[in-house]
Amino acid sequence: LRGPLIAAARDRIRSAALLATGGMRALPPDQRELHIRSLRAALAGAFAETSEPVAVRAGVLSGREEARLAWRSVAERYGSKRHAILETGGASVQLACGTGGNSNISAHSWPLGMNAAIAQMQAAVASSTITDDDFAQCFPFGTNDALTDFAGCRALIHRVLLKSPVFSADAGAKNCAQFAQANSTDAPLYALGSSWKAIFRGMQTLSLNTVELRRFGAEVCANRKITAVERTSPYLQRRCWLYAYQSVWLDLSGYHEVRRGSDSWPRGAAVDGNYVPACETPGPGSP
Repeated sequence: LRGPLIAAARDRIRSAALLATGGMRALPPDQRELHIRSLRAALAGAFAETSEPVAVRAGVLSGREEARLAWRSVAERYGSKRHAILETGGASVQLACGTGGNSNISAHSWPLGMNAAIAQMQAAVASSTITDDDFAQCFPFGTNDALTDFAGCRALIHRVLLKSPVFSADAGAKNCAQFAQANSTDAPLYALGSSWKAIFRGMQTLSLNTVELRRFGAEVCANRKITAVERTSPYLQRRCWLYAYQSVWLDLSGYHEVRRGSDSWPRGAAVDGNYVPACETPGPGSP
């Protein structure tokens, strides 16, 4: 908050928002509120000596709001009025689809992001719901390295994660699957998040389909050789899991093709009057 960028622009800033997402949502309410109060005070302190008052805000986005803002971000980035987004973070997954204004967007979120999902898998091993050999289908370790298997990992994800109450209680995936059926030819799906970027980079493409993703994922899980691109990836030790996990989410979206998207929800928040009024722009479909 006191870096050179803020210092240079401090006297031109009229409003600032600090918004937290899935990791903060996962905290107990009392801890979450304590962190937000501390962040709000730090944000206010950063603008305490400006020539004009600065309106500051700090809070936690709901999962559905994060999904809506990610949809809005793609709309701003590509000038699109008809599309869907699939955003994967460490703590949560967002899926949103629709056309035009906010009232036509179906936005959904699940606390099943990459790291949260791995924690659930580890808990399933600890409770003997699944075995070490089951777990090794997604994550190679020790003498079980040879068990890594793309199809087996996908089946395990369905068995453990998609049977969980937090997923089965929400019809969001079905809503967007229906949207995809009716609109996929002129309303593309954009994938957001660093894990998706790693997949597009690994496959050296800007778009892919379900067949290509499954084929490449099966090769990754079966191949013990590590490519030069993979050596620089933060997902090196989780590469089989990465492809199996994202292929399941792509299936659930109802889409057969996906494009690499840029940015994420912050661009959407930056032009949304609810968060930064001074920078508000008309949303897609606005008169």
